[in-house]
Amino acid sequence: MGNTRRALLLIALAWPAAAQSGPNDRQQAARDLVSKAAQALAERRAAGFLEALDRPLAEHLRKPVEAMVRAYDIQPALDFLSATAGDRGVALTIDWKLDLAAREGLRSITHRQKRVTCHVESRDGALRIVSLDGALDTPGIFSPPDIDGAWDLLQSAARALSQAGTPATGFLSSFDPKFPGYESLRTGVEALAAQGEVDSTIGLTTDEGTDTARALEVDWTLEVVNADTGMRILQRESQLTCKVERRGKRWLIVSITPLDFFTK
Repeated sequence: MGNTRRALLLIALAWPAAAQSGPNDRQQAARDLVSKAAQALAERRAAGFLEALDRPLAEHLRKPVEAMVRAYDIQPALDFLSATAGDRGVALTIDWKLDLAAREGLRSITHRQKRVTCHVESRDGALRIVSLDGALDTPGIFSPPDIDGAWDLLQSAARALSQAGTPATGFLSSFDPKFPGYESLRTGVEALAAQGEVDSTIGLTTDEGTDTARALEVDWTLEVVNADTGMRILQRESQLTCKVERRGKRWLIVSITPLDFFTK
């Protein structure tokens, strides 16, 4: 029997005694159960986390939790806001935070925080979490982040500047036209494209944020070459901070700093 299963059994065995002692003891037993489940995530033990859940909930979360544990280092933090003991169990209101650091690839960091109502009841002789209201709303707090579109958007914008035809139009389509400085950006990029052929490349430095708003730092290089002579007219390189937000299914760049990288 694993450590998590032994811990859950001990909590379950303590539940009848806690019920006789009073609601405070039952509330503490419920908090202990949730804390142990969170610790299992920190240790990247999907089975330990799922063991704390009632079977239907565990089966619902099995695939996303296992995928998240495989791909991310997880740092949970729980703030227990309230607890209510009833005849069937305990309802806990929790501010549940997760910091997810990708273990491979782009090494992104995603911060999550949700207000969760967690119901804990005795099931088949063991204490179990039977529901996690608020945790399963899209995006679910226990599923891998769907954030690759933010970096894909920046790469698409950089490539658009290097394309013949209408590079400024393709580049600007990745931006929210309502962000401050958009007109200045449009004028600057159109002036760059008018000088010659643009070579635009980027490299990712950091990618951090939430499921819907991210800040990416990139090393951006621009070169402009005269199409007739092949001579370099301009060469520029800088680290830029790009803020990207998800609007429905689409990501948009809502700010880019320093803006004069494209306008001076």
